[in-house]
Amino acid sequence: MRRASGDRYTAPMHPLSRQAGVTLVEVLLASALAGFALLALAMLHSHSLRGMEQAQRQVEATFLLQDFASRMQANPAGRASYAGFLAGTPTSQGCSSTNDSDAASVCNATDLAEHDAWMWTVMIEETLGEDASAVLTSLVSGDTSYKLTLSWTENNEAIDAELIFRLRPWIP
Repeated sequence: MRRASGDRYTAPMHPLSRQAGVTLVEVLLASALAGFALLALAMLHSHSLRGMEQAQRQVEATFLLQDFASRMQANPAGRASYAGFLAGTPTSQGCSSTNDSDAASVCNATDLAEHDAWMWTVMIEETLGEDASAVLTSLVSGDTSYKLTLSWTENNEAIDAELIFRLRPWIP
């Protein structure tokens, strides 16, 4: 509706409508939703970090299993002793490689097997915790096939890693 040319146009005055404050409610709702989204992202990030730590320990356990198999391969005359030493409490025998310049003593095959088991036990405790343990079993009697199982607890959950391997035959 147009007014006469001399009249000034003024907007009609309405009393406060019922929509006053809706913007504030919308802002509060958006803030709450953003807060929940950020909380969900933080929880996802935390869960992701825990998963990465577990994966890292699995990788370390695999390397430890392969290291023990290599130790057994390097000491063919002491192979029969390794399972017994892992089942008990091995001690350091002060063994070294056959390098005569080492201050450590050169050991026989059984002493070297015990020393290897002791070193390896120390490594698994440092890497996977004090409760970590290992079991070595021969798969076939008189064969060089073995199963090595490494067990530890993480977040109140028992975790195992296994390696089944076959060593090259030793010919004395």
